[in-house]
Amino acid sequence: MYKKIAVFVLFLFTVLISGVAQAQSTAFVYHGYFTRYDGNQDVPVTDTCTFRFKLFDALTGGTQLGRIVTERAIEVQNGNFSVELDFGINVFDGVQRYLEIAVRCPGTDEFFVTLTPRFPLTPYPNTIYPGTL
Repeated sequence: MYKKIAVFVLFLFTVLISGVAQAQSTAFVYHGYFTRYDGNQDVPVTDTCTFRFKLFDALTGGTQLGRIVTERAIEVQNGNFSVELDFGINVFDGVQRYLEIAVRCPGTDEFFVTLTPRFPLTPYPNTIYPGTL
């Protein structure tokens, strides 16, 4: 009797774990480095800024893919910042994608300033698309 209960519990645990293991997020972490030109040179920023991220299918022009991600109160320390981005499903299909970043920091920028050029994403987020398993 105890053996049957143990086997059933093991089976139920396996089913629950396999259901959880199949869920995959479309989010990924972007690590950036932000500098500002002070008239003589680029200086790493240390501030709390708002970032707006858009995903495109081309370095210039092109079509915006997925949703716009706006992250407020991102701490930038010596130019370094990290943010989790999620543009939604079906935006990574193995084709090159480009990240457009706009930033606004208190006291220095009234409006978002779009950084150029767009940043080409590495293949790692592209592993999220179906058909890779």
